[in-house]
Formats: sequence, structure tokens, C-alpha cells
Amino acid sequence: MNQKARTRDELFLLKIYETAPRSLDVDSHCIGRALRHSHRTIENIVRHLAQANFVKKGERNRLQLTPQGVRLVEQLLKEAPS
Repeated sequence: MNQKARTRDELFLLKIYETAPRSLDVDSHCIGRALRHSHRTIENIVRHLAQANFVKKGERNRLQLTPQGVRLVEQLLKEAPS
């Protein structure tokens, strides 16, 4: 069965989840650089994820997954592409 490729937003969420425990925040630019995204792309992804309530923005470039973001990541992990 052919599964769809992950979006940049989904990959970003997965990287946050992989990088930090749920209770800690992460630097969005560190996550973006690890995925080889430009500064502008990182800012766009973070804006989209925050608007969708998947991440909560903190001071400076800090992000934290929301409970809704954690649920989405867990769903994505269950549907892992082969």
C-alpha cells in the first residue's frame, strides 16, 4: 500500500517530539536547521503550527508541543510510512 509523504509541518512536529520530552520546550531554529530549512521556512512552519494549536510559542524562538500536538505526533507515528 502506498502511503503519502510527510509534510514539512508534520516532519517539524515529529522532530520536536523526538528532540525534547513533552514537558520541555525546544528552540524552533535548532529544529528547523536540523531539517535543513531556511529561516523564513521555519518562521512559516511555526506560525502555521501555532495557529493550528499544535505548538505553543514561548519567549524568543522557544516552542512546546500542546496536548493536541502530542496527539497528532502519536497518530503520525502509528501511521509511519515504510
